[in-house]
Amino acid sequence: MALAAGAPAGTAQAAYVDDVGFALLQAELGAATPDGTGLTVTQVEACNGDPCAWAPNPGSRSITAGDGGPAVSEPFSGHANGVGSKFYGDASTTPAIGILPSPSIAAYEAGDWLLGGFLRAGQSARPNVTPSRIANHSYIASFGSDAANLEVLRRLDWLVATDEYIQVVGFTGGSSPILSSALNIIAVNNTGAPTNNGSRAVAGDAAYAVERTRPDLVAPAANTSSATPRVASAVALLMAAAQADPALSNGSTTNRDGATILNAERSEVVKAVLMAGADRATSNTHPATDPANITGYRINGADQTANGLDRRYGAGQLNIHNSYHIIAAGEQDSVEDAGAGVIGSFGFDYDPAFGGSNSSNTEGTYFFATAAGPVEFIASLVWNIDIDPGPRSRFDRTATLHNLDLLLYDVSDAQNWVLLQQSASTIDNTENLRSLLAGNTSYALRVQPAAGQNAFRWDYGLAWRSRVVNLPSVIIDTPANGTSFLDSETITLSGTATDVEDGDLGLSIVWSSSLDGSAGTGATVNASLSAGNHTLTATVTDSDGFAPLSPPSVQINVLADADGDGLADAWEALFGVSDPAADPDGDTLTNLEEFQSGSNPVDAAPVATILTPADGFGAVQGAPIEFSASATDTEDGNLAAGVQWFSDLDGPLGTGATLSVVLSNGQHQISVMVTDSQGAAPVNQTSITVSVAMPGDINGDGSVTVSDLLLMEQAATGNISLTQPQMSRADLYPTNGDGILDVADLLALQKIVRAP
Repeated sequence: MALAAGAPAGTAQAAYVDDVGFALLQAELGAATPDGTGLTVTQVEACNGDPCAWAPNPGSRSITAGDGGPAVSEPFSGHANGVGSKFYGDASTTPAIGILPSPSIAAYEAGDWLLGGFLRAGQSARPNVTPSRIANHSYIASFGSDAANLEVLRRLDWLVATDEYIQVVGFTGGSSPILSSALNIIAVNNTGAPTNNGSRAVAGDAAYAVERTRPDLVAPAANTSSATPRVASAVALLMAAAQADPALSNGSTTNRDGATILNAERSEVVKAVLMAGADRATSNTHPATDPANITGYRINGADQTANGLDRRYGAGQLNIHNSYHIIAAGEQDSVEDAGAGVIGSFGFDYDPAFGGSNSSNTEGTYFFATAAGPVEFIASLVWNIDIDPGPRSRFDRTATLHNLDLLLYDVSDAQNWVLLQQSASTIDNTENLRSLLAGNTSYALRVQPAAGQNAFRWDYGLAWRSRVVNLPSVIIDTPANGTSFLDSETITLSGTATDVEDGDLGLSIVWSSSLDGSAGTGATVNASLSAGNHTLTATVTDSDGFAPLSPPSVQINVLADADGDGLADAWEALFGVSDPAADPDGDTLTNLEEFQSGSNPVDAAPVATILTPADGFGAVQGAPIEFSASATDTEDGNLAAGVQWFSDLDGPLGTGATLSVVLSNGQHQISVMVTDSQGAAPVNQTSITVSVAMPGDINGDGSVTVSDLLLMEQAATGNISLTQPQMSRADLYPTNGDGILDVADLLALQKIVRAP
């Protein structure tokens, strides 16, 4: 047997408690934070050096060599000291472990624990009985054959399932199967060293002969040896919380040591609670020298495992705050087990009899409803592999791994459930879901045997949590919806993206085309797209791994331009033109200009001219204004009758060569439009400015005051000349607009100004 300790376990850093939510939990609970008081745990360590050093220095704690043995003695192992400090020491989240009157910590050398000292591999005997509930393994090992490795794995899985003795194992992605190829363990890696492969397959039993998703979760640490006891300490905290309040569980069992095991502290439940509570995206500060983070969780297809995890990080990074609140929410039974009908936003369930055999139910259904959304929903289903040790306890019989699926439905229509997501691995013993759900909607979470699975009777643990989240928002600035381009030109895609927590995410905008796929990433992207109708979509993912539920999109049309002359091939064929510089209709516009303006290159555009009034004309309020225009076309002749008149203030005014209109007060931009029989319009639209104001408002400021009177006096005495608009507003007597400005007009204005 080959044994190796992991990398030096290092020392604790204060930032760790923030990264895994422990500081937040302490702030909430204060002195009531579970500290591991009363728990018995085991630390298993590889032998280092000569003489062999494997034992941790006990310091102020009681640590024995094996279960109930003498106190450990020198030589002490530096690696064991580092692991112990994070598992039960002052740097852990459960520092009361091993402090009298709590029970002693059992320490084992790995070879002794695996062989005659505890697991008893190679013997016709079952593993020893222990009061320990948690064991930490920060080492890797391998026996000389698959048969020997397989026996160890079966023994370990049987031990977990039989005694609810939770095994926390380091996983580095290497070739060693011991102990990370066991199924009922909790496999841990550090956040900063993501792996690209799962557990090592071990021949001799179909249940172990495949590579499975590993790790189950990660923790922020300098190495795996340090990350593993961090998770083991979290297990101890959760177990202490469960034991402190038996009402959180709906049942219990007794293990071989005679200990009462509440449902909340069962191996399947604790593993599910850790996985459901894990963060799928992180913003770490630990380790301080290189705070690695989880980004892009399950974004790439290569990272997506069949059981809903990310092959690099498993369920994500340990979050003690989340997992504690899942336990604290209490056990909530399925509808089939006479549950209340609706589960809370946090919670767990342990089903002791499931699978359809011996009157066990074949479905476990959990209804819930979201509040205002969007809502992140996470669920983890865990069950153990079934090991038969055989009549001689040789652990040489084929293991049984049942196949369960986890499904999520929208049940807003009670008669027509809509399947939203499912986790349906055929090789793993966990199924996991992470969904972004709409608010104010009814859902159902369901556990069921996989298709083709024979009836069985077995147990499972299920854990879930949900929270309202802020999603990032994206706006497409360009191109505008409905615009057209050529495939010979570069199209500028631009947008903005923001997030409540992350701020500006513009550089992370991901652009895609319904025809061409990926179009680039960034706030501004210059893209070349193929000919056709494209739906361009812009999305962005925030630090939590969330994207908009309905990312914005625009429709554009890209036209083929095979010769790259700036003219669409179809347009050239339609009008029989090809030279972008030519002007076949003689209207001074080249074919390129005609194409860009949308006009007909072989039909000269009509010409429209406003004849009256003159540009800058002024009129008084209520007086009709006489408009006239001409319009001619090379092919169609006189088009004046079809002239359409428009005001930028009053809108359409009418149609015809002449028009008499009363305009509202203000400065109007008057324009005309006409089209010929081919639909062509004037190249340059004609317009004039017309001002309308109340009588006496000479300066056009919207009111008649002394200022207007002074202007009138200066004009009447010949000191200044009024413009036409001013003259029209000053000519008040005997009638407006008689063309004469004299004393009578001055007197009339004086009466207006002085009127109460």
